Amino acid sequence: MLALPPSAQACSFQDMRLHHGDSLQLQLQFGRNRYYVKFVGCLPGRSVLVTTPTAGGQVLAIRERQSVIARTFSGRSAFAFDAAVLRVCSTPFPYVHLSYPDLVQGVPVRVEPRIRMRMTASACRIAAPGDALPVEITDLSPSGARIDAGERLAGKGEVVRLSFRFTLDQDDAFFVNEVMVRSVREEGRAGSKRLQVFRHGVEFVGMQSNERLLLRTLIYQRLAEGRHD
Repeated sequence: MLALPPSAQACSFQDMRLHHGDSLQLQLQFGRNRYYVKFVGCLPGRSVLVTTPTAGGQVLAIRERQSVIARTFSGRSAFAFDAAVLRVCSTPFPYVHLSYPDLVQGVPVRVEPRIRMRMTASACRIAAPGDALPVEITDLSPSGARIDAGERLAGKGEVVRLSFRFTLDQDDAFFVNEVMVRSVREEGRAGSKRLQVFRHGVEFVGMQSNERLLLRTLIYQRLAEGRHD
């Protein structure tokens, strides 16, 4: 059964505003692992169709009548509902029918999601083009990030092109966007008196709505998986 905070609100399935191909996260009965699946469609009051969960490229063995918890994010809310597996199908592709939920729980996300992380990236100066410099993203939100580098990338108000790769729903994605430096400070690396690190607070500029959604999905995925500091 769902364990949600007191701020949870009763919602309808339509409140999630799911579209074909949107991601959901399934947690199987008595299991701790969570698997990403795609929303295929639904017949209100009858069933919800999603792709069958996979692990390591292999389709999981799902039993009919097995209970699951489904979770997703839409807009500024996190949603979850209990369901049961009604039917497991293998053609024309592996998918399952879940019971249509009578009740969906929604939890408003009042602030922009933000996580601490360690992701390798590269940055290229725009004012003085040259080779891309290796950097590390240590803090990420849909609107900005903190970037650590071995040297100063740019001054406050200057623009840098940031690029990095990541995996989302088992697919590789490549992100490239310009960021404006909002702050720079120099600090000593932990455990070293010689090596210095330059911490840059940056804001994404000129980002398209689909790019921001991509970042938000990455952040929510890592939060759900517990992969954050």
